[in-house]
Amino acid sequence: MHRKRIFSTLLIAGGLFLTSSTFNACSDVKFSTPDPSQVATGVNPDCTGPDCPQFCEGPRCQPCYGSDCNQPKNPVDYSSTFTVPVSTKKVDVLMVVDNSGSMEPEHQKLSQRLENLIDVLNANGVDWQLCYTLTHVVDGDGRTKSDAGAIRDFYNNTTGLNFSPIGSKVLTKNTLNAKKYFGDSLKTLAVWDFGGGSGNEQAIAAGLLAVDKAGNDVCFRPDAALSMVILSDEDEKSCGARCKSVTDIGGPYPGRPLTDYTNQYRPLNQNDNPDTLVQRVQAKWPQKPFTGHTISILRNDRACYDAQDKAYPAFYGHVIQTLSDITNGIKGTICADDYGSQLTAIGQRTVSSLGSVTLRCAPQAVKDIVITPNTLSSVPHVEGNKVYFTPPLPEGTNVRVDYTCLE
Repeated sequence: MHRKRIFSTLLIAGGLFLTSSTFNACSDVKFSTPDPSQVATGVNPDCTGPDCPQFCEGPRCQPCYGSDCNQPKNPVDYSSTFTVPVSTKKVDVLMVVDNSGSMEPEHQKLSQRLENLIDVLNANGVDWQLCYTLTHVVDGDGRTKSDAGAIRDFYNNTTGLNFSPIGSKVLTKNTLNAKKYFGDSLKTLAVWDFGGGSGNEQAIAAGLLAVDKAGNDVCFRPDAALSMVILSDEDEKSCGARCKSVTDIGGPYPGRPLTDYTNQYRPLNQNDNPDTLVQRVQAKWPQKPFTGHTISILRNDRACYDAQDKAYPAFYGHVIQTLSDITNGIKGTICADDYGSQLTAIGQRTVSSLGSVTLRCAPQAVKDIVITPNTLSSVPHVEGNKVYFTPPLPEGTNVRVDYTCLE
């Protein structure tokens, strides 16, 4: 596993549009037995090489998460019920930042355009707060760090390298100089070297730990939506367990040994699985809309891959982008010269998610959506694991969704 230079300076922890309403959800109830004839193997016969979007390693064309390796997925039916309460416009933004040294340029680009995200939220009257954690989950011996997934302090840089805590782990719409504190705090990643800038990025595992970790409650308000933003120039555990014997394009950058890639191989486990993170949030906060956004090397964006690979061994963000696929989040490119439009899009998608119903999976099939009473003749539409309604549903409306997950 390579160790990158430590200069880290920053972080950012089909659908219908609607306004902000939070839903109270009853528990999901399974109501049928899987049909053995519908068992999915997960192997895509059209996947032929390491550069395909199904993240192949050898003959497998799906990511393998420890105990689920070679286990087929079965269709399981669920029925979820929701009731629309008093309208709210609250969102908690958790930034999950890759603190490896190669990220310095991306940190700078992100901090310069943070206001694009904030401006969208402010323009829509959203009560937002922002916190962050790091992708550095394990130490050099592979043991989970005691502060893995911890919500970090924000700092103010006055002169030189004089950093002082502002006394808060969150920035809000009422925080003066929020952009400065955000940028200053990410400069501390280089100054204080949190873990040596580990090249073993685990953005999904870090997000899971952040949701579970005692003491992180300040970041998660029970009546607010959750928007998670991952910034990383590599995949989960660097290569998403695809680099055991090859690179994402078959071979290394000219003149670079293959071992620079293969030495980074680590098998994935369920804590690295985006499905695990989605289901944990849904189980802990059934009423909370959750959207995961990613800024990374987009699948099969060969130009971006080559640009990144020229400086350091590169890997597509296949696994972490799956979080965006599941939750209907934005997938941005880390190679953009300016992150303004991407952060604007993340803000817009966050606003549109506030009145959505969040299911336990991105369903294989939706059998029925019942709205009672449907006084406004609202029309539901499914994107990822969300159901949106146009026009928005009024307070007191009941919704039942019958759908099928592959598990």
